[in-house]
Amino acid sequence: GRSTADVVIRIAQMLTGSHVQAPGVVHFRSPQATFRAETDLHMHVDGEPVSTGPQVEFRIVPQRLRVMTPAEGEDRLFTQVGALQSVGS
Repeated sequence: GRSTADVVIRIAQMLTGSHVQAPGVVHFRSPQATFRAETDLHMHVDGEPVSTGPQVEFRIVPQRLRVMTPAEGEDRLFTQVGALQSVGS
């Protein structure tokens, strides 16, 4: 967005799923995509800012993502093991 209002609107659209029809948004599905620009590309990957050269390629690699899930019967992923103690106590 070009303003704070644009960013707020885009976030609201993303939360409702309506961003895919918004002007300026290109939405597609593909096992591979290559993006080219005249200058370096700046983006966020897994929440981290990165800069690439003027070309970046993304591709789907089936069954490559490992996901940790709670053990059967557990109601949450992270459980408290013990209380932290302050130094000197």
